[in-house]
Amino acid sequence: MNSKVLPFWKFHGTGNDFVVLDNRMSNIELSNAQIEELCRFHTGIGADGCIVLEDDGGLYRMRYHNSDGKVSSFCGNGSRCFLAFTRLLGLVGVGEDLMYMASDGIHTSRLVHEEENRWLVETRMQTIGKAQLLSEGILIKTGSPHVLIEVGELDFASPDFERQAAQLRYSAEFRAQGVNVNWVLNAGEEIRLRTYERGVERETLSCGTAAVAAAVWWKEHKSGSVGNRVSIQTRGGTLTVFWDKENQVWLRGTVHFTFQGVWQGFGM
Repeated sequence: MNSKVLPFWKFHGTGNDFVVLDNRMSNIELSNAQIEELCRFHTGIGADGCIVLEDDGGLYRMRYHNSDGKVSSFCGNGSRCFLAFTRLLGLVGVGEDLMYMASDGIHTSRLVHEEENRWLVETRMQTIGKAQLLSEGILIKTGSPHVLIEVGELDFASPDFERQAAQLRYSAEFRAQGVNVNWVLNAGEEIRLRTYERGVERETLSCGTAAVAAAVWWKEHKSGSVGNRVSIQTRGGTLTVFWDKENQVWLRGTVHFTFQGVWQGFGM
């Protein structure tokens, strides 16, 4: 392919937005610096991260980079956008399961409903660690590490969230590997969630693995208020976390295909 031209697709899952690339032919080679440039707002395409579709001997692979260009751990909303992209390419049908490899192992995603450029997608989670009590909050790993901090309504609305979250993310304990920082508000029928994402280094409109972490914690420790289905309200929309008959955890939410194009300035 022409190294100066890069075809791309743009998706978002409840406001968590991604540049998606089709590399099934293994003809795209990007450095971390180039992916960072691609994800940069104002001078690049602009996104929270980059998803690369690859064919690993008949098993599709989702390779995910945060907007800092570095290969990252599992991305819940990104996995749902990945499934929608395979549907756009005609690789999976409505109601069908797609098994694919991600950073933490094999995942299954399912296309539940389809409209024009909009899908309802659910993904089965692969890795959920045990909660650890820290002085700052609760640490749970759901493919990516999350610290959950329960706050009241006034604190939840604070414009100072990013600054305070960054202090914890760059504290001595987490500076090297990074951590996602979440404020969680119990809003009765639902959980409200704000997330500062490592690798993006700012608040994002939504985070799927954060929603799973919050739901798992609520189910285990607030069992009187939740059942097998938890609604998570993010700034970008509503996510649902539910447990199936085998007690497997699934993440469900909408995905939108927003546009596609060619990045003419790639590598220049």
